[in-house]
Amino acid sequence: MTEGSDVTQAQDLKQQLEQGEFRSLIDVILDGVGRLLQKLTRRAEPAAPWVGALAIALTISSIGLAISLLSGGISRYGYRTLFLGGGLMFLYFLIPRSVNQRTLKTLHSQLLDAVDTGDGLKRLRGWLTTLASRRWPILSGMLYLVVSLVYGMLFLEDIDPPVDVVVVGLPLLFISGMMIYYLLLFLVLPGRLGRCHYRLNAWDPASTEVVAHLSGLFNYIAYMTAFLLAAIAFFAVSLVTFDVSNLILAIPTWFVLIVIFVASQRSLSRIIKRVKRESLIRIEAQMAALRTGGDAPDKETLETFMRIWDYRDRINGTRNSVLDLKRILNFVNTLLIPLLAFLVANRNDILQLLGWTE
Repeated sequence: MTEGSDVTQAQDLKQQLEQGEFRSLIDVILDGVGRLLQKLTRRAEPAAPWVGALAIALTISSIGLAISLLSGGISRYGYRTLFLGGGLMFLYFLIPRSVNQRTLKTLHSQLLDAVDTGDGLKRLRGWLTTLASRRWPILSGMLYLVVSLVYGMLFLEDIDPPVDVVVVGLPLLFISGMMIYYLLLFLVLPGRLGRCHYRLNAWDPASTEVVAHLSGLFNYIAYMTAFLLAAIAFFAVSLVTFDVSNLILAIPTWFVLIVIFVASQRSLSRIIKRVKRESLIRIEAQMAALRTGGDAPDKETLETFMRIWDYRDRINGTRNSVLDLKRILNFVNTLLIPLLAFLVANRNDILQLLGWTE
């Protein structure tokens, strides 16, 4: 594949993004609810995505509340289940929507114009097509729901869940399966972007604006994922009696965030090293051309050779990654978010366990 065809492919992909051809199922649902609310309220514009997400969460929680009241009343933790479950459902729609939109906007506005050559464009298009799938998120949600129900019937036989838990829990399980699908997609996104070739500063690739945009996108994905995982941990531990062993719930969330961080830094390092390697190859070819012939070089040739050598050393001495103390601290902050959610959810029990309450 030639360089010109790669650039054309990048522009075609940018045009498809501009036309909205890679909207996820979450985007489709929220846009549909927004148009429905527009008709019901007779507004000039569709409702904002966050309003649609709130409407979905309130509708399901209200149905659970109504059915519970009609069937004999709210369970012991019913109001907590309805309130926190509705809040989690709201985040289930809003956070993936935000991440999707940020990703598509970054691709369209900052990255595709800087794409040079490489087979990564084909892989990136495949990733976008998978993101826009309607079938696979639904199948993932159904599979997770079925597995959860089978697990409950086999290992939780003595538990008779109240109506409010069933009404809120079933949609939550289904949407959780969808979230797993999108989470897996964004775990592989850094690898897809890392395979693309970008036009970077040959003298210091790590300081190029494109690298900064990629780093910002990866950090945003990590933070949004941390907030969502923290909300899940907060909801999970708020519905059970506190036990120190519940802290193990934070371990899977840390593992996911570590994978995102490592994959992101590896992708950025791969992009930077590739550009440095290409620059060094060109410089060494120039140096080899100056060394041809057995005679001693004249003064002008020797000065040119030394200038090129110095330029080579400068490029070779530049950073191979964007990792620094600030980014390490940001990563530590993302790890603390799920832990803080766990501590807040169990603050009273923890204080009692530590003997800090009367």
